[in-house]
Amino acid sequence: MTRELTSERTTFGVFFASGSKTARWLATLPPDLKAKLIVVNCNHHGEIDDQQSFMSVFNMNTYVTDSGTWLAELLNSPPEIRTPAGETEDVDQKAPVDKSGESAD
Repeated sequence: MTRELTSERTTFGVFFASGSKTARWLATLPPDLKAKLIVVNCNHHGEIDDQQSFMSVFNMNTYVTDSGTWLAELLNSPPEIRTPAGETEDVDQKAPVDKSGESAD
């Protein structure tokens, strides 16, 4: 993994910290590699030292095997569907209220 992270073509990596052994391995990484990692931590938040040195840390606080799926669904939620340009869209056309008491005409 460290070889891939040192490549200039690699902008970031995602690492799943499944226990104290993987958390200790993360602690051995140099700062430039830590800065390229998004860590998914299923342990207690205190298990990963120096969390601010990573690109991001998601502290899941659960060993549920589906937690990675939940995170992927959250991060990859489908975009809002737009109305195609050729179709009309229902829009609330209420005129803005002028609270000054003056007429807009």
